[in-house]
Amino acid sequence: MLELNWSEVWTAGYWFRGMNGESADVLLQSSSWFWFYLILFSATTIVGILLTLLKSFINTEHPFEKKLSLWSANFVTLGVIGLSWFFCRELSLQFLGARIWLAVGLLYILIVLGFLARYFIMFYPMEIQYYRNYANSIMKK
Repeated sequence: MLELNWSEVWTAGYWFRGMNGESADVLLQSSSWFWFYLILFSATTIVGILLTLLKSFINTEHPFEKKLSLWSANFVTLGVIGLSWFFCRELSLQFLGARIWLAVGLLYILIVLGFLARYFIMFYPMEIQYYRNYANSIMKK
């Protein structure tokens, strides 16, 4: 089982191991990291697919309806890329299975979460208020 050495994480050699001819470490099925990555990337893909399906059940005027396609595409993309990385890592492909791609994926996740937080903090309250006013005006007619 692979053990994570936290002092080694902060070195460039840790992240670029596997890119210059040496093989990347293969995760064993008995490893908790193996199951963590498999469940994480599979769940991300499934959430993206569920968000795509959810779009058909939401009112077309609802603010979420306009954002769901973007969110679902991001989750599916992240899940598929993560599962591809995991597959390349298990096949011991040197460049595509390198750990540096985890850092790139983490940066991608942080950017997407930043945009989601910005939306829910700044724009969603205004959009839902407009939607409620619009819905109430339709009901009164």
